[in-house]
Amino acid sequence: LDTPPADDGTPPHRLYNIGNSRSEELMRMIALIESALGRKAEIDFQPMQPGDVLRTYADVSRAGALLGYLPSVDFREGVRGFLEWFNE
Repeated sequence: LDTPPADDGTPPHRLYNIGNSRSEELMRMIALIESALGRKAEIDFQPMQPGDVLRTYADVSRAGALLGYLPSVDFREGVRGFLEWFNE
């Protein structure tokens, strides 16, 4: 990293959320994957499981403040790019 933590007793590691700071619907992600792969997903809907959450999003404020991170790829393009990379 270009900005390592100061040597002040702070642990020399940090966790950062990387995302787009908003929640995305699972079914939208599945539809994007289906479209990119040209095939339908086989979905087995199940009730909520222990530990499941209804909504989540990545708070990227720490990564922005300390690393200068600013999301620049929208969700659709990110899913498509990931699948291209994975399939290579």
